[in-house]
Amino acid sequence: MKVGFWNVQRLGGSSPEEKKSLVANVIDKFFDELDVELMVLCEITSDTVVNSSSENEHKIEKIVHRPRRTNRRTSSALGYTLITKEGLDATAWKFEVPSFTDIFDQPNHRKGGSDYYNKGKRHVLTLSHYEEGWDLYFYHANAISGGGSKHAVAWIAEALRLENSDKAGNVLHPFVLIGDLNCHPTELRLCINELADIVGKDSDWAKGFQVVHGSETHTTQPKDGEPALQKTFDYAVGTKGGGRTIKVKAIDTRFIGGSALESHPDHLPIVVTFV
Repeated sequence: MKVGFWNVQRLGGSSPEEKKSLVANVIDKFFDELDVELMVLCEITSDTVVNSSSENEHKIEKIVHRPRRTNRRTSSALGYTLITKEGLDATAWKFEVPSFTDIFDQPNHRKGGSDYYNKGKRHVLTLSHYEEGWDLYFYHANAISGGGSKHAVAWIAEALRLENSDKAGNVLHPFVLIGDLNCHPTELRLCINELADIVGKDSDWAKGFQVVHGSETHTTQPKDGEPALQKTFDYAVGTKGGGRTIKVKAIDTRFIGGSALESHPDHLPIVVTFV
């Protein structure tokens, strides 16, 4: 099975038509050429419709988002959308992240407290039990200063491990969390190792997670010249098990369909393959 993920950088009804067309062309490519079964997009600002150069229409429905603190700004909260292959039945909903104390049996050692939603502005989207033997989750991490993003991802990773384990802590279903995790894979791996020491986990606990990535996915805009791929923010983390693995590949779509470079979001999409 293959699934796609893409941070489309604030896509909604008011987005330029050129950007909507580019997104639609990428969606066509993922389903028609790369043969994904489903695709999750994040940074959706509102419902819209995008049309590809092949005259395929894709409905973008904003789902699983957290309202902002004031009613005036509720409509601008960022959400996800789920697109599936024709005839495929898949339902997405939110995963409620338990408190740090509930997960690790001690208060959070970082500022912000033990309630995830004091810091995390976005829900985790889940397609639990969609792929046989795996539970699928998707996440757009906040860009939190001081290492907050990697800490939040490690927190969520352990919450998902426990969600898919028995009372003794044995993993019943391996999970994979796919998304824009807003931290480098090496930073996340180090954070998981450091967290193990802080909360009293042994080395086997940290080794039980796999962090899988491809090439760079995030572009930066220099003062002069074209945007350059410099960071790997979009990838997957999960538990090992079941004798199966995952592969992650970034797909360079910056020039697809002859679109202008400035119309492309600041992230490349990724394909995750379950082997």
